[in-house]
Amino acid sequence: MQKKSSIWYKEPWVWGLMAGPIIVIIAAMITVYLAVKSDDGLVTDDYYKEGLEINAILERSEKAKQLQLSANVMISHNNGEIRVFFQSSPDYTAPKDLKLSVVHPTRKGKDQIVALALDSATGLYLGKLQSINLASQKQWKILLEDNQKTWKLQGIWNAEAEEIGALKLQG
Repeated sequence: MQKKSSIWYKEPWVWGLMAGPIIVIIAAMITVYLAVKSDDGLVTDDYYKEGLEINAILERSEKAKQLQLSANVMISHNNGEIRVFFQSSPDYTAPKDLKLSVVHPTRKGKDQIVALALDSATGLYLGKLQSINLASQKQWKILLEDNQKTWKLQGIWNAEAEEIGALKLQG
């Protein structure tokens, strides 16, 4: 007795065999879409140059320790205002301007550099972020330095949902 053959697309085992490759093709298309859509960006453009400058960076942190520098950084989530209370050893004259860098850990395009000016009435350094969408990343690296780049204070700021984030930086 001969078995009657049916049309191939009506056979369940054919679809079972094709399911694996079809799933792989769909997953590959989703992976390509995600890779094209999200730009990772480079943290730094010249890794070799950064590697050579590591000793200078370490010396700047040591200089901050020698001068007994510390700072309390307050960043408002509502309007992006930055207030810095700066302290140093008695023999160091604080500069009139400072530079504060808010650095995203992986995306260079989200980094911000803010010029801070000394408010003689309050004794605080004041500045303002260009954009205040800091909640997109939980942690940010904060760098505080003078304009001549002789010293540097740094720390990790945890951008939680509270209205004002505060960070203590010490040399």
